[in-house]
Amino acid sequence: MNKVNALKIRQNLGQVLDLLDAEGPILIEKNRTPRAVLISLEDYKQKFEKDELIKRRLAARKRIDAFREAAGPWTGDKSIVETIREIRDEHSRHIAEKCGQ
Repeated sequence: MNKVNALKIRQNLGQVLDLLDAEGPILIEKNRTPRAVLISLEDYKQKFEKDELIKRRLAARKRIDAFREAAGPWTGDKSIVETIREIRDEHSRHIAEKCGQ
């Protein structure tokens, strides 16, 4: 892994990015102490976006489960789909009124 100090990054960012593209991750040092690693956008996406997507999905699932638990069983006289459509349409009308349309 290549090493670059923080000053070189500030003064020669373009060259450092070219080095990153050519040779991969770069260890960034400040006062000869490792402080960070610079990786390509492609490497970032492969390593972190998938984890972030999983976290977001789990968080959404928890919110859905909490909503379902708080709402209790469905007892309405309409189907859930019809009710959701009504709520969505009402929300759309509200937004249109708010925007003066």
